[in-house]
Amino acid sequence: MQAGIAAADELAIRNLLSRYAHTLDGRRADEFVALFVEDALLRAAGNEFRGREQIRGFVVSLLDKEPGKHVTVNTDLRVVSADRVEVTSDFLLLARGTESWGVGLAGRYDDVVERDAAGAWRFRTRVIVLA
Repeated sequence: MQAGIAAADELAIRNLLSRYAHTLDGRRADEFVALFVEDALLRAAGNEFRGREQIRGFVVSLLDKEPGKHVTVNTDLRVVSADRVEVTSDFLLLARGTESWGVGLAGRYDDVVERDAAGAWRFRTRVIVLA
């Protein structure tokens, strides 16, 4: 654990990262958008999605595509303030082949997460950088 962040907050932030992967892979748009603050920014594949409505549209656009499995590793948390943390993680997107899973994409997440008024951690920004 990095100095300056409580163990419970670190766990909550790591769970936020995991819920992102599970809800996106499961194409659960409503649960997915709830992980973001109302006016969040998601930047992926050269596209920007601002606010929950556009972010939900991003997930809906994936409904006709075969889901993969996101794997998030090497997460580094940097405290900005008591209610804001910058997070960098590497990721792999596994794709199902005819006989096994393989790496479809690899990259990095550059995130800013914030604690909301209810105490929950949510994404303020998530920028996806492909390797």
